Amino acid sequence: MMKSITISTLIFLLMGTTAFAQPKVVKVRTSRELIKAIASDTHIMMEPGLYNLSKVQGTNTDFISWGDTYDGDEPTIQEVKNLTITGKLGTEILIQPAYAWVLKFIGGSNIKLENIVFGHTEPGYCTGGVLAFTGARDVEVRNCVLFGSGTEGIALENVGNFRFTQSVIKECTYDLLTISESFDVVFEQATFMNTGEYDLVQIFNSNNIKFNACTFRENFNGEYLPHFFTVDQNSGKVTLQYCTFFDNQVEKFANFPNRLTLVDNIFEGNTFGNPQNK
Repeated sequence: MMKSITISTLIFLLMGTTAFAQPKVVKVRTSRELIKAIASDTHIMMEPGLYNLSKVQGTNTDFISWGDTYDGDEPTIQEVKNLTITGKLGTEILIQPAYAWVLKFIGGSNIKLENIVFGHTEPGYCTGGVLAFTGARDVEVRNCVLFGSGTEGIALENVGNFRFTQSVIKECTYDLLTISESFDVVFEQATFMNTGEYDLVQIFNSNNIKFNACTFRENFNGEYLPHFFTVDQNSGKVTLQYCTFFDNQVEKFANFPNRLTLVDNIFEGNTFGNPQNK
């Protein structure tokens, strides 16, 4: 009997809490159901359709609060862990305020968004964007489209181990993305297109940022903040490999080109020429 108890106890200790860590699967069909389902240790399965979060603004939970912006409220998801939100073909998450983020995450870890289109009902200026993450760890965005709304597609601040895979950022009004105080960030097989006005990719005080097999096409800006990539002196190991740059009407490739490592990229039809030949 003692031997049996000891073995059982050992098995339990080896397993730890994994037997209890299986995520709860929740299927949702409406915006309210989606908001209510967001929680730790949860896999949300979204049925196809348009989920306008502004129609349920003010619906607070243990993980979601709403903050006022210039023209409406935006949802903030706080300290959620082990959350996956999966959509089917034709799934869109939208928000009405042009100055709001569609979704903003503060803290949390092991967050995955997949097979979803994110955007605004109207484009915005000055502030707001599509997805923002602050203080989060282990985040993946896969097979998603972040479209034509707000000032930029993604903002990362103090984020570690972030992956943006086989996804699209397009038609934003100011820039593509901003990365600050973050590390181990990977964009892979992603497309960045039809976005412009200012510096398009901004990297501040961050390390180990990689763009692998990405496509950048038909982006644009002018003489004011004219760079495709802006990298400050506190950032290190920013790599672009096997990427393609097509038909970008951008004044300059980078503020300091020597801060970027370029490996076997293709440049065609860009106003800034081919930086690999310089």
